[in-house]
Amino acid sequence: MSPLCNTPHTLAQELRENYRTLEEVKAAYQNTAWGKSFYVSITAWETAMSGGDLPDIIGFELTDVIASQYALFVRIRYYVDLLTRLWFAPNDIQGYEEMRNGFRRAILETMTQALEQHKVRRQIGEI
Repeated sequence: MSPLCNTPHTLAQELRENYRTLEEVKAAYQNTAWGKSFYVSITAWETAMSGGDLPDIIGFELTDVIASQYALFVRIRYYVDLLTRLWFAPNDIQGYEEMRNGFRRAILETMTQALEQHKVRRQIGEI
């Protein structure tokens, strides 16, 4: 059993749900100019880190692995938020298309990186 499964309302559950969400929405970003608004949760991570003793419980190495995954989720959330805000902006602002394409590209690249990282870690049994 993974040490992630021993943590309250588990990080493992939240990670699985986040990766499932990424897998479900990735096609929308690959096949459309806009993608799709979605949410990835970081609540379990923030809760686990709030006490400051997570590394003592699951180890520093595993904490670093999880932190790198959550860093990608935070980056994705940031760009999805920017793209969502752009949806409501006037279409005639200077650089509108470039911003939309840049945000979409950043979402796709980070999503791909997160899913690849997850696949490799599952294969070696870390998650």
